[in-house]
Amino acid sequence: MKATYKPALAGLVSIVLGVAIAGNAIGQQKAENDSADIAKVKAASQAFYTAFSGSDAAAMDKVWAQESYIVYVGPRSKTIAVGIDAARKEWSPIFADFPIRNISVTTSSIRTDGTLAWEVGAEKAQVTSKTGELLSFETFVTNIYEQKNGAWRMISHHAQMIPR
Repeated sequence: MKATYKPALAGLVSIVLGVAIAGNAIGQQKAENDSADIAKVKAASQAFYTAFSGSDAAAMDKVWAQESYIVYVGPRSKTIAVGIDAARKEWSPIFADFPIRNISVTTSSIRTDGTLAWEVGAEKAQVTSKTGELLSFETFVTNIYEQKNGAWRMISHHAQMIPR
């Protein structure tokens, strides 16, 4: 009986090793894809902060998915803006009321599943109002991106003031 089990056991070991090696190769490929996606999401995040800081409405349109389901909640928001048109209505007064803005992510963690990506962290903002008043504050932030046609576009931005 032992002779019967040895070939079967050897075959089972070969199958298990083959699955493990294949799984490792697939896992390695996924990690490489995740790294590439994360780099693209970081670039999309940087494009958002550059566009927002520069009051660049055209660049904001390139950063955001042009969808009815996108969501924007800024630190001054009194409502949740749902849809690209509603989000634009939120940005316009910010651009007018604070013509000088420097907003950047100070810490963040990005994760992705290949279709969606989420960035969680903190922002630092220095803004100058149209009356010349300088304001500095920090927010917790969650940004969500969706990949369509090879491009990562923002579908949600939520920034909340960090209490002092």
